[in-house]
Amino acid sequence: MNPNEIALEKKLYQFISEYADDPHCLLELLRFWGRHPSARFNRLAIIHALDCQQSLVNKALSYLLDRGVVQGHTESDVTLYSLTELEPVRSLVLSLAKRDLPQYLAASQIYSQRREVYA
Repeated sequence: MNPNEIALEKKLYQFISEYADDPHCLLELLRFWGRHPSARFNRLAIIHALDCQQSLVNKALSYLLDRGVVQGHTESDVTLYSLTELEPVRSLVLSLAKRDLPQYLAASQIYSQRREVYA
């Protein structure tokens, strides 16, 4: 790993570790945005795309909105969500989506175990 990748890894770990509700759902949502960086989705479409409970998706989406990772756009009284255009944050999300499945699953498992220890 080069120094830039290590720095991104640290930022990603810090960002996810600050989220206490369900890190697995947050990771799923971040990977979702990494796979669809230029698309806009309504809340229901996002919920159906993820393998998480609706309440957990809503909390994770609110967390990402509050931190500027995701933006909300209202069109015809419907709020559509998209990945931010801010480059440092956008790059972090895209780098997560580029990881292969075993790396992602290992990270998800570590965050889940860490949460159980502190529960």
